[in-house]
Amino acid sequence: MRTTFASVVVIAALVLGYGYWHISTHGSLHVYFTDKANEKDYGKAYNARLAFFDGGGQLLARAKSDGKHGVVWPEHPATGYCGPDLSGEAYQKCFQAHTTWLMEWAPQVHKAEVQTEKCHIRDIPVNVRNDPDNVFMWWIPLPHVGGLPRSNYSFTITIDSRECRAVPR
Repeated sequence: MRTTFASVVVIAALVLGYGYWHISTHGSLHVYFTDKANEKDYGKAYNARLAFFDGGGQLLARAKSDGKHGVVWPEHPATGYCGPDLSGEAYQKCFQAHTTWLMEWAPQVHKAEVQTEKCHIRDIPVNVRNDPDNVFMWWIPLPHVGGLPRSNYSFTITIDSRECRAVPR
């Protein structure tokens, strides 16, 4: 009886420990990037180049918004952009590289720089939001509940390309 209880406790500790390790080393990023000047298309910001900097002005990462949906794609130094152009296998490989790489820089972002066709905006303050997955739920084998846990980072950047300025939040 004691052996069974001890085994259950050890297994539970290993499962939770693995979940905690995964949430600490893997993440996802969503950049809410809008342009107030594009009212007719719900503020989507197309074909922009972005750069993210830490508090000391050190470049952490580059990204771009696509020309079709305005989605922001960070550029991994080795694998590049993980966009819809990739095959399923190539996307999975790229995504795995991105999930660990962004944990190195996303929590440190303080400012962004945006370059559009019309203007170049520097020193845009960025609030980093982190919503980690629930470490207790990752092992549940349901597609809408389980899955390996990640730290989910999000940035909100709003510009007005008509006036070539950042819009404060």
